[in-house]
Amino acid sequence: MDTNKVERPDASWRNAELQSSLVRLAIAGLAMVHVVVSEALGYLAGDFDYYMRVLVVALVVFGSILASILVKPVWPARRVLTLFIDIGAITIILLPAEQAISPYCLLYLWVVVGYGARYGKRYLLYAALSCAAAYMALALRNGFLQTQPSETFFFLVFLFVLPVYQYVIISARIEAEQATELKSRFLSTMTHELRTPLSGVIGMSRLMSRTKLDSEQREYVEAIRSASDVLMSLIGDILDFSKIEANKLEISKSPFDIRACIGAVCRSLSSRALEKGLELICRVDPDVPARLVNDELRLNQVLYNLIGNAIKFTDQGEVEVHVQRRAGGERLPPRLAIVIRDTGAGIPADKLDKLFDGFWQGDLSSTRRHSGTGLGTTISRELARLMGGDVTVKSASGAGAVFTVSLPLDEDAGSAQGQAPHAPEPLPTLAGRRFVLLEPNAPTPSAAAETLAAQGAAVSEHAEDAPQADALLIADSLAQPNALPSALASVADAPSDGVPVLILGYANRHYAPDLPRWRLISKPFTAEQLLAALRALVSEQPGEAAVETPEQPAPRPARARVLVAEDDAISARVVTTLLQRAGHDVTLVDNGTDAHRTLLEPRFDLALLDVRLPGMSGIDVAERIRQAEIGTGRHVPIIALTASAVSEVKQGCLAAGMDAFLLKPVDPALLEGVLRRFGPGNGPEPDRGDGEG
Repeated sequence: MDTNKVERPDASWRNAELQSSLVRLAIAGLAMVHVVVSEALGYLAGDFDYYMRVLVVALVVFGSILASILVKPVWPARRVLTLFIDIGAITIILLPAEQAISPYCLLYLWVVVGYGARYGKRYLLYAALSCAAAYMALALRNGFLQTQPSETFFFLVFLFVLPVYQYVIISARIEAEQATELKSRFLSTMTHELRTPLSGVIGMSRLMSRTKLDSEQREYVEAIRSASDVLMSLIGDILDFSKIEANKLEISKSPFDIRACIGAVCRSLSSRALEKGLELICRVDPDVPARLVNDELRLNQVLYNLIGNAIKFTDQGEVEVHVQRRAGGERLPPRLAIVIRDTGAGIPADKLDKLFDGFWQGDLSSTRRHSGTGLGTTISRELARLMGGDVTVKSASGAGAVFTVSLPLDEDAGSAQGQAPHAPEPLPTLAGRRFVLLEPNAPTPSAAAETLAAQGAAVSEHAEDAPQADALLIADSLAQPNALPSALASVADAPSDGVPVLILGYANRHYAPDLPRWRLISKPFTAEQLLAALRALVSEQPGEAAVETPEQPAPRPARARVLVAEDDAISARVVTTLLQRAGHDVTLVDNGTDAHRTLLEPRFDLALLDVRLPGMSGIDVAERIRQAEIGTGRHVPIIALTASAVSEVKQGCLAAGMDAFLLKPVDPALLEGVLRRFGPGNGPEPDRGDGEG
């Protein structure tokens, strides 16, 4: 690390030279205002015309420097040049001065402090010596040493003492930055080295799970996969924590569908809840805007952590995710609140203040039942704060816990124009309809009833109202296995054979009720899923029966000739096996030099390159291939393979001309998606945003 360079210059507002240039122009402008006002009030000591000429020339020169920075942001020689220009301009302004210390002498200190703070210790030394020499020359010319020796000596001493003090501060800061940078590099390297063999374990266990196994072998394989997934998650948490500590984790805000986001997270975690016999309830209030602006990826991470923790620490009952729009105060704007409530053991009041401390565990005994680093809540709060919000918790021992993620309610400007982007439009087939809801789990009826009431429907929770209903909603229950059969039996006994039934069930159970008209949706369901299912159900003709229709699988990608460059034998075996089983022709190389030479042959439809190849990195290979393709009209899609999850690696891959990004262990579904997107018959569409994996 260059200890003399505090900030890397670039073309953005973060460019230290650009900041200095703007400050320089502001000071010159304020000095001109000061001269004009002082002259008008009769307080100006000196020649007005002289000051104005100097300041006009200074503004022109400073404006030229600004233009130079905008045209050529990086030019090391310009720093030295502007240093002497600054000191020269200050000295020229002070030539008519009659006092050893005037207000404009403070500009020497601005030069010393500014150059030291922005550019490091070397420029601090240059500025201090140059300013001291300029002031000494001015003192000799104007005779300050003879007429005002004490003031002159005092200012000279100050010009030396201040840089010494700043030198100590800069040294301490650089040491801290070096320590943080070293720790970040160490963690980044170690997480990559840990993820590489772990990717092999996960990948091989996935391949093994697709072979013929007896029940005992399958149980062992699933245990390996589960433990590996937990370990991979812990590695990711540690890396995120280190990036947060180093202030290197960035937030990328863009419009997204909040209901789709919440629904996807809840569905992905539903299997964990089912394994523990927990109800997972997903609710989004109708007045929550349809599209918000924030970092959807980081919000997903926060929700996965908090909902996953709620499921992990709850042994019976339910976990409810409730998205609300909360009104602000007189000066506060409205906020988005995502409330995650569980019926777990709760957290003692005396431990709540430690909950968000890194690596803290509520139970540190050797017999604790739940593993983890204790980083999930810490990372979630820091991510929420980076997104402009916060995470709070309310809990007591034995009373469950309530986590609230509070975020700015920033609506997407595109969807906010015209009609307010709130809940879906009232459906004509549901407005005025009557429904009977039989749900033994207490929180779920209120959620479904609120959704239907917002559509103008009437909801009853009494089975005797079934004959007059337009449809029945009958829920299965994990806690009460006989609830659904009893409800179905009561419906069958009642004179309501023609009333359609919507079963609210679970993905891991099979349903085949003896009913003329029925449908099924799986918990946790969103309001949109519930309304769509009911709309379809009430519009069906008697005698029609319908169940939840699975999505049609996408067509398999066309057969492709794929080059795989991977030096890790296990990772290479995983990727090549997945490709060969999908019917693709695979050529494998284990170093960058062979990858570059082989890719120059125009016989491949796609290339998967590991980023850290021996001989020549995958990024270098991609850059050389893109250079060789200039003017040929050829473009072979290149996909990055890496175990490093840091954004810098992804950006480096995309900048080198790679088309997409796959994180190891390679997910078979994502790999198939890449082949479908970039394989034969599909034009290359370089991934510049979301990436893969």
